[in-house]
Amino acid sequence: LAKTEQMILVSNVLNDMMMKNNDDFMAKISAKPGLIKLPCGALVETEKAGTGALVKTGSTVTAHYILMNASGDTIQSSYDAVKQGQPIPEFSLLQVIPAWQEGIPTMKVGGEYRIYSPYQAAYGAQGQGNDIPPYSALQFYVKVVATK
Repeated sequence: LAKTEQMILVSNVLNDMMMKNNDDFMAKISAKPGLIKLPCGALVETEKAGTGALVKTGSTVTAHYILMNASGDTIQSSYDAVKQGQPIPEFSLLQVIPAWQEGIPTMKVGGEYRIYSPYQAAYGAQGQGNDIPPYSALQFYVKVVATK
């Protein structure tokens, strides 16, 4: 095989492995009781119910988050950014991945939640930068601080 064909073959094998990992992760998580299944395929778990306002679809949310891969390794954390002097992040739900667009509006201010996202509701076949490969299932810890 030519070098280009070898690279394509390796890429296809890696993508197939990532898709299988995604499917295995989501199947394992979906067995947990009490999850909310979203139309995009993501799942939401309440760790601590909020007592504040319910977040509205399309609103702007101030929230702490920890982004993890399917293995639970932290990729990014708002807590780290705050330690470096940055404010708690504020997000428009119109400008985030589908798992957040659909998942955050199931949450109340003050609550702590987990979103388990298949790659289709996250960064898809393209991935995101160097930290999120194509076809990556992701999990997010989210603590909703405010909504407007």
